[in-house]
Amino acid sequence: DENCEILVAENGKDGFDIARNESPDLIFLDVSMPVMDGLTMLRKLKSDSINFNSTVIAITNFTDATTISTFFSFGIADYVVKPVNDMRVYDKLEKIFENEKRKMYAA
Repeated sequence: DENCEILVAENGKDGFDIARNESPDLIFLDVSMPVMDGLTMLRKLKSDSINFNSTVIAITNFTDATTISTFFSFGIADYVVKPVNDMRVYDKLEKIFENEKRKMYAA
């Protein structure tokens, strides 16, 4: 879509600054980033702004249930395990968009 803009950050600190200033609709958040890890970045975004409404998909190497549960407690919408598979990402996005559409029509 020509209305889609992709912003890229080299580390969690830059990601935090970009997300805070740009308020993206969707964030692919690498959990293991230099300077500031992804979960710290997400926690800071949520505490920094009462209007933080970005949908967050975590990208991670972790697969154990306890760690994944912790990610969800931080408010992610879903997660993708590295290495990232394009079809898996599309499936996750489709599920998220369908859930958002249902919320809109239910309201």
